[in-house]
Amino acid sequence: MNGPEAHGSPVAGGSAWWFATPCRDGSAGTADVSLFCLPHAGAGPIVFREWSTLLDPRIDVVPVQYPGRPPRLSEPPETSLKRLAQRLAGPVAERAGEGPYALFGHSMGALVAYEVACLLTRLGQPPVRLLVSGQTAPHLYRPTRVHALSDEGLVDHISRLQGTPEDVLANPSLLELLLPVLRADFALCESYGYEEMPPLTADVTVLGGADDPGVEPGLLDRWGDLTGGACDVRVLPGGHFYLFDQLPTVMDLIESAVRPAGGRAPGADRERTGPGAGAETVVDRHGRGRVR
Repeated sequence: MNGPEAHGSPVAGGSAWWFATPCRDGSAGTADVSLFCLPHAGAGPIVFREWSTLLDPRIDVVPVQYPGRPPRLSEPPETSLKRLAQRLAGPVAERAGEGPYALFGHSMGALVAYEVACLLTRLGQPPVRLLVSGQTAPHLYRPTRVHALSDEGLVDHISRLQGTPEDVLANPSLLELLLPVLRADFALCESYGYEEMPPLTADVTVLGGADDPGVEPGLLDRWGDLTGGACDVRVLPGGHFYLFDQLPTVMDLIESAVRPAGGRAPGADRERTGPGAGAETVVDRHGRGRVR
């Protein structure tokens, strides 16, 4: 395998191979929080190319690049969502260092982000916030069989989701490159099985499109079942890829979630040195007060 990955520990591996932007070595002090952005099926870090200019510069936007797509075309796509999360967790922890970080994932990326959050929470380095988009809560997730469709059926499916440009769908050469990655990603999602784990400690922001054919907006609040923190649900006009059409609104929601108005990122001034260190009282979505 190419890339600076180690084996054995679920959080082993170097950071650089997984991220589309270099670490802010010379200006780390200007960033209050790192925002790791996990793309949807078939996509790469390019879908987040505008985010660093649209969000507050104190948010370090870190797009994730999965194996099997540029610039990691020499690697096969991952076939297990849990293994993908295990491979990614170490680089996220390494890149975040001692600073606060948040995870954003759309569709497939939301499932991967949740699994990464669970792993790092269990290891004592939880995110300050998990932001998920266009995805049913993992414990309610019911896989389909999209990966088993014919090429024509797969093209029809992604066409109806309206997230792939028509000129790509009409170009056989581009489809020849795209379809294997899409099929592998759908297979990865459709083989995913939720396993009950201790609840997250992070607050969760849930975004969805009102007309998403694959995600019931009325069930988005069930993401709150998976955290002891707050769960904020926002449903916006549009389908599965509503976030492209509603980008300014999505940026405002992400920025307010990661950096509350007038303040630093949640957790930016707290050290992760164990229970009771720099403790503060918070109220979870059930109205219970707790110390962290």
